[in-house]
Amino acid sequence: MLELFIIKALIIGSLLGISTGILGNFLVASRQSMMSDMIAHTSLFGVGVGVFIGLSPVVFGILIGIASALVLFYLSFKKKSPADAIAVMILTTGLALAILLSHMSSLNGFNLENYLFGSILTITNSEAYIIGGLCLLISLSMWIVRKKLFKAIVDRNFMISQNQKALHYELFFLICVGVLISSSLKVIGGLLISALLVIPVLTSYNFNKRFQDGLILASLINVCCVCIGLAASYYFDVPTSSSIVLSLSSLYLLSLIFNKILKKI
Repeated sequence: MLELFIIKALIIGSLLGISTGILGNFLVASRQSMMSDMIAHTSLFGVGVGVFIGLSPVVFGILIGIASALVLFYLSFKKKSPADAIAVMILTTGLALAILLSHMSSLNGFNLENYLFGSILTITNSEAYIIGGLCLLISLSMWIVRKKLFKAIVDRNFMISQNQKALHYELFFLICVGVLISSSLKVIGGLLISALLVIPVLTSYNFNKRFQDGLILASLINVCCVCIGLAASYYFDVPTSSSIVLSLSSLYLLSLIFNKILKKI
């Protein structure tokens, strides 16, 4: 019989896999995959702030994650600065601040590695409720507005010409990205969260070209690889996060091979 902490990890990991599968399709379609790393690294600074002042690191991570997404939106769209360059600047600054706060908070028992590489098997019940609730809320919200959101991030000018509020949907999208990534740092880690957002989307492209089908397929791929990663961690005593990411990468390579075989046939 499975241990309770494994069951909890399976539920949270699956919910995170579904939400990142949906969100990742929009990130890749809008060519903003780099933004996931930026938010993850700046959220680490928020986690450090929370630990340093003795308050919830999850809440402060979410607040800083949202703030970094809004700063990117303002600088790239309002000031017309290169989005990728701005993302790198914010990313490195956030990580530097996180390392500094980690050093200053070392006496408080703060371990930055848990948030850099993830520790899904050690999340508390309160963290599980917060992360699970946010994943459900974001998944449902993104699915409901998926058609207009796709238009807003892929062809903003056309949507504006149709008197539709494209920027509102973009802001909603950025906030969802900030909340999801920053709240899931302890599950998969700031250095690896991009894998759940990007790799399943690339894998789904090898099987279909329809965007809506990609939302479902990427989510299923994530859930499958989360289960494989947790099983490998439980039975072979290997790091959970790396097992999940390696499962995603392996499945992507298999999809490439399978796709080539189908084309030859």
